[in-house]
Amino acid sequence: MNQPKNKPGRRGPDARRDDSDFASQASAWSRTLRETIESIAIAFMLAFLFRTFEAEAFVIPTGSMAPTLMGKHLDITCPKCNFPYRVGAMHDDDEEIARPAPPQRPMPASHETCICPNCGYTLDFAAMTAAERAKYVYYNGDRILVSKFAYDFSAPERWDVIVFKYPEDAKVNYIKRLIGLPGDVIRIRDGDIAVSNDNGKTFAYQPRSPGKLRSMLQMVYDNDHAYMPFVKQGWLAAWQGTGANATAWQPVDSGSATFGPTAFSTTGKLPGGAAAEAWLRYSHYVPTPDDWNRFEQGLQLNPPEPKPITDENPYDTPFRSQLDDDVPVDDLAVEFQVDVQQASGKLAIELVKQGQPFRCVLDLSDGTAELVIPGWTQKPPRAATGGISKTGSHRILFANVDHQLTLLVDDKKVEFDPPAVWSDVPVGAASAGQPVAIGSFGAAVQVSHLRVMRDIFYTWDGRRSRNGYPDNSNAPVGWPTKPNSWACFPLDCVEKLRQAGADVRPADQFFFLGSDQFLTLGDNSRLSQDGRFWANIHFVDRRLLIGKALVIYWPHSFDKVTVFGHDIPLPFFPNVGRMGFVR
Repeated sequence: MNQPKNKPGRRGPDARRDDSDFASQASAWSRTLRETIESIAIAFMLAFLFRTFEAEAFVIPTGSMAPTLMGKHLDITCPKCNFPYRVGAMHDDDEEIARPAPPQRPMPASHETCICPNCGYTLDFAAMTAAERAKYVYYNGDRILVSKFAYDFSAPERWDVIVFKYPEDAKVNYIKRLIGLPGDVIRIRDGDIAVSNDNGKTFAYQPRSPGKLRSMLQMVYDNDHAYMPFVKQGWLAAWQGTGANATAWQPVDSGSATFGPTAFSTTGKLPGGAAAEAWLRYSHYVPTPDDWNRFEQGLQLNPPEPKPITDENPYDTPFRSQLDDDVPVDDLAVEFQVDVQQASGKLAIELVKQGQPFRCVLDLSDGTAELVIPGWTQKPPRAATGGISKTGSHRILFANVDHQLTLLVDDKKVEFDPPAVWSDVPVGAASAGQPVAIGSFGAAVQVSHLRVMRDIFYTWDGRRSRNGYPDNSNAPVGWPTKPNSWACFPLDCVEKLRQAGADVRPADQFFFLGSDQFLTLGDNSRLSQDGRFWANIHFVDRRLLIGKALVIYWPHSFDKVTVFGHDIPLPFFPNVGRMGFVR
């Protein structure tokens, strides 16, 4: 049955409902406005509290933590091999953790050159036109978030990246890596960190988690960026087959990026059926400016001699005149992709330290792994699982860092029994520039994306010494007499260790920490103003800790993107590749 309609001018039930709805809507709008204002106010208060008590944003101004964290720098892509790297700013001399500043700054005229760490090509800014030079600008450092609450609920852990107030000027904030914990005696020897908890009688090296290990490794050579025109003109390729079956490993592509033991790439055996052993070895060839001059003139290049890997950091190029000579480093790692064509034979990985080969052997038939360590008297460290036991592609990382062998297969750590932590190896010659190799023992495999990396080498640079360190004028008999050529702190404690028969060597550096004291060092060891060099004090007191570095939330923005070789202007495009957790 139809309902009667309201006549004009008559106030029926529908009209009364309309008035009520209007009042209700007005009341709802009022509540919404109030709630919005309250929400905004609460958001501001929470942001304030979050900033004050939980997290705070900082900008990294210097390169003391490069390449983990970048200060003011240039982003460079080598025009020859296309290897990306970063070079510090000439005015990169202020350790304070700063607040955000203008995102770009013109490159000063005093910055003349930078050198590609992968192919050695020198980018000469002085030879550029003003327009060419204007394309290179200094970017501000990484923007990070720091948890100011982290250490209220848990103790600081070794290898954390922390922010703290500078012990000699609490108005200045520093950021470093946490090396020494309260009560530790820290020894730096041959660039490695060892810790004693029995007042220096015995020391143990401190292993890192896989995440910390990866973050602290620094690139030496990336074969994906090999400059093949240089090789075609007479230079030797970095990766080549060696030994009796040197010709077995051959590039399977024109760019020398993928290698396979071609003589037995499908069967794992040489002609005649014999099991094949073939080694692919890395040689550290470093082209000089003279080599590049000969190349650009079209002259035949002289075959190079392999050189030791050193602690050179491309970030430090503008400051090389202020630093001591490069130091050889043999705490190394190699990372590569292996494509297993059949699950048989063995794959070996070798790293050379102090002239001694450390080898990991992967049995592709059963997935086991075994480590061969010089002078190891107990049963060889073995892993029953975690290796490679099936065909397909796998990512491998093998490292000899902090006197521990670490194997990662597809980003998972392989656990060995017993743990592969070793002491000093027999003293041998320095690695002769051929410190990395991959071997096939009857294995049908291909390897690609080969990268050689090194660990941080904690150095003592006498030219950056500060007042307050011993000048060794009262050094024990037989110790070096060159000022600051040894760095033991404090001298009387070290002498007591020596007299007690502890293993104390002239080049050692010691730090003795109290119950609330921490030792912090920079990842860019040669350019870091840290506890080794502070004038009057070498530790950070607990009360000076600000917090733990959490994430790089904004490295710096790009002003363009490159699509199919063409630059497209796009201001504030984020540098997504460097965003992530600080490890």
